[in-house]
Amino acid sequence: MRVLVAGLGRLSGAAALTAAAEATASYAEAIQEQYAGTDTTLGGFLAAATEMGLDVLPLSVVDIGSAPAVRRDTLETLRTRIFSELRGWKIDAVYLALHGATPIVEDGDSGDGGKQPAEPDYAEAELIRAMRARLGPEVALAASFDAAPAPAVAQAADEVACVVPQTPPAAEAAAQGAAAARALRERLREEVRLPAQVEEIWLRRGPVGPALPAGPRRDAQPAVHMILPSDPAPAAAPGEIVPLGLAVGGLAGRRVSAGWFICDELGEVRWDTREERTISDDPALLPFAWPVQRHDPPGVYSLRAMLWSPDDRWQGIASGTIEVVDAASGRRAGPTRFPPVPRDSLLAPRCNAPATPPNVLEALFDEAERACRAARNADGSWGTESRDRRGPQHIAIYTRTAENATAYLYAYRLFGRDAYAAEAKRGLDFLVETQLDNGGWCPWTFTWVTPQWVFLREACFYDTGSVARALLEGHAVLGDSRYLHAVRRAAEYALTVPYTGNNNYDAFLLWYLAPYARLTGEAPFLEHAVARCREAVLPGQQPYGGFPAHNLSTGYQAIIAFGLLALHQALGDAHPYKGDLRRATLMALNFLLWLQDDAGNFYSGWEYDRTFGVTHEGRPRGTATSPANGRLVEIFRGAASQFELHERVYRSLCHSVAHRRFAAGAVEPRRGRDLLSAAALLAWGRGLP
Repeated sequence: MRVLVAGLGRLSGAAALTAAAEATASYAEAIQEQYAGTDTTLGGFLAAATEMGLDVLPLSVVDIGSAPAVRRDTLETLRTRIFSELRGWKIDAVYLALHGATPIVEDGDSGDGGKQPAEPDYAEAELIRAMRARLGPEVALAASFDAAPAPAVAQAADEVACVVPQTPPAAEAAAQGAAAARALRERLREEVRLPAQVEEIWLRRGPVGPALPAGPRRDAQPAVHMILPSDPAPAAAPGEIVPLGLAVGGLAGRRVSAGWFICDELGEVRWDTREERTISDDPALLPFAWPVQRHDPPGVYSLRAMLWSPDDRWQGIASGTIEVVDAASGRRAGPTRFPPVPRDSLLAPRCNAPATPPNVLEALFDEAERACRAARNADGSWGTESRDRRGPQHIAIYTRTAENATAYLYAYRLFGRDAYAAEAKRGLDFLVETQLDNGGWCPWTFTWVTPQWVFLREACFYDTGSVARALLEGHAVLGDSRYLHAVRRAAEYALTVPYTGNNNYDAFLLWYLAPYARLTGEAPFLEHAVARCREAVLPGQQPYGGFPAHNLSTGYQAIIAFGLLALHQALGDAHPYKGDLRRATLMALNFLLWLQDDAGNFYSGWEYDRTFGVTHEGRPRGTATSPANGRLVEIFRGAASQFELHERVYRSLCHSVAHRRFAAGAVEPRRGRDLLSAAALLAWGRGLP
């Protein structure tokens, strides 16, 4: 059972009284190093959790020292970083180490006696509510307080069923943390635990050779292959322990990180693990075992295994499926709520909106353009620094600037106004000037290895994919050779970076690798795009076209679909991978259409709903939808040029974008998507290639 750990308040005991009135933050493994063994609530919880066999996931802790309050931006940064780092983990419970009554002061207020409202907002109350909203009602939530919680904090804890353990008033801080660990453990379901020796399970299974399957293998590259319990239809039941394995070649003598990631039919993470192994032979067998939990539902589960070798800067990915049946009756799962989507044609959207007059789209573009132009930074960029510790300009500036520059390029082609070309050039020049020495964008400082993928410390794929795609458009429209040279450097970088194990993250490289290869005819870049797509982007795609875990959302599905479309367009009809890629691309597009509602808006998906609740139609539980953004418009515009697309798709996207309420202050020029969605729809409607 895995418990997320976070904290906010005066968490360093008496030392906080002499500390500077300034918040200090700790992340991930640094939390263990700083608090384990200390007489603090965090120290007590960590010690008790270890004794109980709980798997602790420390994310972010902010200690405000002797400060009388916490700034709003500090709280927002803590919340953003927790949610940013949470993606992809299987979480059973949450523990929050809190002070109890920490007022929030708005930005610009020092909190040292300035005018405050009669009843201030408390950081603890907001954090408790945010965690419950993010993780849903099924995840157990506990908190301990170093001081008596304010009434508003106690009310928030009661509203969201937050467990506050009862301990004697004079109890030490460590006892408070230990009591929280015990309270959580009592509320967690009984867990099927792995025996101490996985090898014994494999001995009972019988001998299995580590031979790797015959087939294409790139020169000088290691190889990894999944071994399942039986073939061709392995099955398991809740409460069983299933032997799994990896056959590995080309890594003898290496210390590797091997991980497994298993999701049910609805994409929920049911089990994940990552551990260090030393490979002694070549080829070698790495045995694992999966404890199927008693509450795991029947269905066909997707399995993904990843093997990361830091010395070789390489990660291999293997995937497969296994069916879970009812333990008592052997009953298989009923029909999934996600029906298999067509693999040879695109669906018609549910929305059947009337045509949107062109002047409506033009008016929307003009309004967004005025706001966007006014919001441009002096250096030619758009956006403000991100609170995400992966990098202050991560997505917030690089990607926003790329989107706005692309929109201005479309506008220049549509209307011929030099002012639009000038705006695009300012943004593109900024992007060229900020390219890293390695060819990517956004220095990557987030190096923690999660159970599912490897993040590199060099550059961010999110920003690199968005920027390189915009520079390709800039070269096509403005003819500046610097833009194409910058893309080539980014393409060379893509050849050197390993697979990450995150479908959408790897898909960003397809955004520009394939179009660049198509433009220049340089075969190595196209070959690498095909390999990365087959081996890193597509593993785990479900019969309904989506991808499991946090990728099961409209935003991430769109990223993947955009990459697949770019590669599909670049491949010639005679290419041996064209047929497989065509099927996968149509399936991915159909799942996006499945997530569109009657008004043409899109359900957000499951990224921010860890309960993975769905309706009987297989759509996210609830009614929250978002209008189509520029990326979604670009995707279906690209699909229309390669596939037979129902005319209602364009009308539905126009309806979604144009009927958004652009009241005062509602335009979001810093995000860039208001401008891009309007410009892309105008370009599509006028047949602009």
